[in-house]
Amino acid sequence: MKGAQQATHLTKQLLTFSRGGNPVKKVHKVEILIRDAIEISLSGSKQRCQTEIAPDLWNTKVDGGQIIQNFNNIIINAKQAMPEGGQISIKAKNFHQTWDGENLNLGEAKYVRVEIRDSGVGISQSIIGNIFDPFFTTKKNGTGLGLATCYTIIKKHGGDIRVESEPGKGTVFYIYLPAEEEHIFTESDAMQAEKGSGRVLIMDDDEMIINMLTLLLKSLGYSVEGAMDGEAAIELCKEKINSESAFQIAILDLTVSGGMGGEETVGHLKALEPKIKVLVSSGYSTDPIMSNFKKYGFDGVMPKPYTKESLSRALSKALQK
Repeated sequence: MKGAQQATHLTKQLLTFSRGGNPVKKVHKVEILIRDAIEISLSGSKQRCQTEIAPDLWNTKVDGGQIIQNFNNIIINAKQAMPEGGQISIKAKNFHQTWDGENLNLGEAKYVRVEIRDSGVGISQSIIGNIFDPFFTTKKNGTGLGLATCYTIIKKHGGDIRVESEPGKGTVFYIYLPAEEEHIFTESDAMQAEKGSGRVLIMDDDEMIINMLTLLLKSLGYSVEGAMDGEAAIELCKEKINSESAFQIAILDLTVSGGMGGEETVGHLKALEPKIKVLVSSGYSTDPIMSNFKKYGFDGVMPKPYTKESLSRALSKALQK
């Protein structure tokens, strides 16, 4: 049974990877995206991170959540390459192919180049050409989709990603994102993440997502508990009902491999705790439940991937209703 559930979960990841999720682009400051990714990836870790951001760095028009996910995957790889601790260096600068003379598959336009370097074990030259291939992994429990997803995300944004490595001397990834010359910020980009308070229940079948959301929400001031499926979420809600630990809000993944998903879970939570606010979460914005969430009993939507600002806004809006 466990093997079947793992296969189902892997199939879900492959579907997410193959469909990719077309980016919803807005103007962003790259520095903010980098710092959000660092906060998610390195909270409480042994690794140190040094950043060097060009003061005149151009903006970029991207899907902020997808680019944070991209940086996050690479930083986590760097962390895993240095299990006893080490130095991660992240630099960002303006880049123009005709200026810098690098032979990239990019047009003669302006880009922001982000360099993520670690001092870890490095990658053998015999396999470095395969690291962006789906399902290629050297890790015992790896899926081989992390870097493949990174490659797809960057290509869908019209950018490029390169890697250089030497065994025993570390690895460096170079990410190129199209620059946005106009220094215009959307309201959502300009808004700072607002602090909040309250008890949040997260339900998702991906433990990494639960851990990431927990870190983000705690940094915003919320207390958090997680469940891997609807049944576990319902039991948690039952345990806390009529107590100081009762949940004020829940974020439910729409689809759970081999278990109860968000659509079925929301009714049970509302029956147990009528005042609870429930957000539906999914990586597929085209799902009809995401656009007609009220019809299915939800109080709001929380599209994946997440950013601190999007979480802050969604929770604040739901709790004010």
